[in-house]
Amino acid sequence: MKKFLLTFLLIGCVGFVFAQGTISGTVTSADDGSEIPGVSVRVQGTSVGTQTDASGKYSIKAAKGATLQFSFIGFTLQEVTVGNSTTVNVSMAADTRVLQEVVVTGLGRVKEEKAVGTAMQTIGSDKLTFVKQTNVASALSGKIAGVKLQGAPSTSFREPNLQIRGASGLSIYGSPLYVLDGTPVELNAVNMDNVESISVLKGAAATAIYGQRASEGVIVLTTKRAKKGSIQVDINSATTFSNVYNLPPYQNEYAGGYDQEMPTFAYNSAIHPAEWASFDGQNILEYYADESWGPKIDGRQYRPYYSWFPSHPDFGKQTTLSPQPDNVKDFFQTGVDLNNNITIGGGSENGTIRLSYTNINRTLPVPNTELKRNFVTLNSTYQLSKKLEASANFNYMREDQQGRPLEGYAQGLTGSFNQWFQRQLDMSVLKEYKNSDGTFNSWNISGPENTTPLYWDNPYYDVNENIYDHNQDRIYGDISLKYNITDKFNVQGWVRNSSRFFDNSFNIASGGLNQDAYYTSDAKSTEMNYEVLANYNERFGDITLDLSAGGNIRDEKAIFTSQSTVGGLSIPGFYQISSSKDQPNVQYRIRNKMVRSVYGIASVGYKGFLFIDGTLRNDWSSTLPVENNSYLYPSIAGSFVFSDFIKSENILSFGKLKASWASIGSDTNPYQIYPVYSAGPVGSYTVMSLPSQLPNTALKPTLSSSYDLGFELRFLRDKIGFDFTYYNRENTNQILPLSVPSSSGYSTALVNAGNIQNQGIELAMNINPIKNDNFNWEINFNIAKATTIVNELAEGIDNYVLPTFATYGIGTQVSGSSTAFGPSVNAKVGEAFGTLIGNGYKRDANGNKVVGADGKYLVDANVNLGSILPDFTGGVINTLTYKNVSLNFNIDFQKGGKVYSVTRMFNAYSGLGAETVGANAKGNPMRDPVADGGGFLAEGVLADGTVNTNYIPATTYFKSLFRLHERWLYDASYAKLREVALGYTLPKNVYENVLPFRSIYVGAVASNVLILRQPVVGLDPSELESIWSEGGQLPAARSFGFNVKLGL
Repeated sequence: MKKFLLTFLLIGCVGFVFAQGTISGTVTSADDGSEIPGVSVRVQGTSVGTQTDASGKYSIKAAKGATLQFSFIGFTLQEVTVGNSTTVNVSMAADTRVLQEVVVTGLGRVKEEKAVGTAMQTIGSDKLTFVKQTNVASALSGKIAGVKLQGAPSTSFREPNLQIRGASGLSIYGSPLYVLDGTPVELNAVNMDNVESISVLKGAAATAIYGQRASEGVIVLTTKRAKKGSIQVDINSATTFSNVYNLPPYQNEYAGGYDQEMPTFAYNSAIHPAEWASFDGQNILEYYADESWGPKIDGRQYRPYYSWFPSHPDFGKQTTLSPQPDNVKDFFQTGVDLNNNITIGGGSENGTIRLSYTNINRTLPVPNTELKRNFVTLNSTYQLSKKLEASANFNYMREDQQGRPLEGYAQGLTGSFNQWFQRQLDMSVLKEYKNSDGTFNSWNISGPENTTPLYWDNPYYDVNENIYDHNQDRIYGDISLKYNITDKFNVQGWVRNSSRFFDNSFNIASGGLNQDAYYTSDAKSTEMNYEVLANYNERFGDITLDLSAGGNIRDEKAIFTSQSTVGGLSIPGFYQISSSKDQPNVQYRIRNKMVRSVYGIASVGYKGFLFIDGTLRNDWSSTLPVENNSYLYPSIAGSFVFSDFIKSENILSFGKLKASWASIGSDTNPYQIYPVYSAGPVGSYTVMSLPSQLPNTALKPTLSSSYDLGFELRFLRDKIGFDFTYYNRENTNQILPLSVPSSSGYSTALVNAGNIQNQGIELAMNINPIKNDNFNWEINFNIAKATTIVNELAEGIDNYVLPTFATYGIGTQVSGSSTAFGPSVNAKVGEAFGTLIGNGYKRDANGNKVVGADGKYLVDANVNLGSILPDFTGGVINTLTYKNVSLNFNIDFQKGGKVYSVTRMFNAYSGLGAETVGANAKGNPMRDPVADGGGFLAEGVLADGTVNTNYIPATTYFKSLFRLHERWLYDASYAKLREVALGYTLPKNVYENVLPFRSIYVGAVASNVLILRQPVVGLDPSELESIWSEGGQLPAARSFGFNVKLGL
């Protein structure tokens, strides 16, 4: 019997073994089809298991009917029942919940989201670049609570800026620190094609570990990395076309001139050629006038300006005086943006490598402008031994730019079109700006006898002859070694470099109104960071402990050289410094700075629901006096996950309370504490000049302390989520220049002063109303409110006027200042920061505007006109996916604040704007003579309280509004549909046997799609020349195009 049973068992075992077969296959990602190495593959209910290799392939023994389990961090568990086939391929979907639970914090440390007690927000590349934005600021616009875009006109090459949590000190120009894979970089050095995610660190406790440069927040950019496995190639190409829109409304009823009376040509044999006798009595215009208060455009015959150029084919001919409603729009062309990226990446068990190349080629709607940018990025990791790891990040950028249209009052294009122009001008004629003899022509001629321009060159001359060139090379990145002493203790060191080399040149062409000139400059700047960080982690029962200690040496060096001609060019058209008529102006500047730092981090967790983080950092800065150059700042943060104690995941999925406090110190620029003399030419001599600012040998670091309180809630299995934060920040010892009596020999003195309080609330919401196998709709909404109060300034001072704004200058061409005609921005004790003080309407006790006996408004000086800071800002992102179709769009908005427009003021002053025509209150044309029922009535009361009934000429009325600041200040509220992307991912079964691609995506993209609300037509507060004003800026551009992504 025993032999029979033994024989039976042996036969059964052999049968079982032979019933098993070898199952093999490949495990890939459902997102992009890439192979996933290291996936755990197990036969359910047994100890049999294996892992996928570097190519995502596996092989395992399993019987028919057995269940294979596939698991990997960041992906949902997959279970597959073995059937008749011996090949089982699996596509694993990303576990979004797991991915959301891990975030990148200060110094690039990866932490569980529930353990973070500081104020921060993270956004992935899927929501950053769905229209393939090329800069960080635009990509983040409206997508992070408390982050405000300070936008530049989209028809310029200027990069916009970001402001986090409003104004926190005595400046409205503060910028966050941008950190790319641990290396501090400038905003335009970031290649958005390589960005995987962005973490915005807002509170001082979140940023304190980065030191004094992080006082205005930190933008942490994490780049994409290669995956272990076979080599993959990704191609991402976008082409967009842009055209100007949202121009100011112009009038098209009256031509150029100062008077409506049409002048005529009067032949004078003493000064005119005999053949001009036939021109006698012909209608002409006041060509020299750069305003449009002239005769009515009524179709009569007249002599245009170009008919007086002897070499012009239409010399001596009359034409019809016709409206040109699109003449400004017609000047601009269709801009084209080409953005192409190719990435190659892969790896083995020992390391990974990723090589990326991006080519960006942009032409603006402004003629003769082009920007070429090339990025090369190389990221690699390698396991040198069981304990030693090496990594490297290398980035190279080459930039070549031609053309940089000037902005500001009386500068370039918009300084003419929107301030001083004639509305009847035909752009197709102006485009022929060169005469047959090589000289240049313009519309603004002095008269028939003198065809040289009086005030304005031809706009086509400006863009085609006054050439600006800019070239730039950037090299930045790091190399790193990490030694794992034990599985709990490691030491890592980095050498980081960020170097920039650039040269600029600008020529003012010979033959124009301005004296011909040439300007050139070059600069080299290098920042080296030497870092070391030791990390230790341990677990003591229910307690986890993470400790880090490290140090940093930051060494900054910069050299700047500029040269410009003086007195014009000795050889017209020869643009070199050696062509200078007089001794050229030469400047040479150096800038060196060093900061040494030590810091530590301690993180303690208890049972996965209670976490406390503390940091301590000390900086020693070379820009402060020795006795004050050391400053210590601590931070502490905590989080409590109370949802662990509530067993109702169907209702409350996650709940966390968070709180943090920190103190931060900040230094100043080099050479502020001792006298620094500058050298420069005076005639044929080189002289040394005293500084205009009195140095401060006792200068102290700026200090800032803040605390944040908040909570995070998620409901209904993460279908609805809230992240709320209240913050309060106090800045003291602000470093600022204060005016001093001229008898001191200085104009300003540098002092420590001020107590500025900044507080606000932030709310971010995530809503996932629909999610099933075919359709997914996700909404990300954010809103934030910030207020800044000036509690104290220096002793005896209750108001500080902030420095005025001016756009960039190029050589001798410095743009106009929008505040040259505007109110001042003030920090007044006891009031909100950013108060505008200027000229306002004089009002009576009932608030009525008071009109003088001459029919013009009376003006009061030093009127509080409101604040430049908005009441709140926000945005919403919608992401919809139906099967293989995706739709993404985002809206950003702002409520409140003030914006000042010089363009609107001069549109009216010069008779260009639509508001200067039409019917008056009597129903008659306002430009008609007052005696004929025309004129304009200023609505208000006289000094005695009676209603004003005195009509005055329209030109008198609109010119009387010049520098009446209140009239040209507008509510800065806006709402804008900024980005839209509609795409389709081709099903793989359509092409897998025909084409070699693993994924194919095609889509349509659009930017600046629709302005839902703005103060007035032609004024978009999200695209300003300055932060709060514009002095004659370029128009906005709307773009449409397509995007193609291929995976190999």
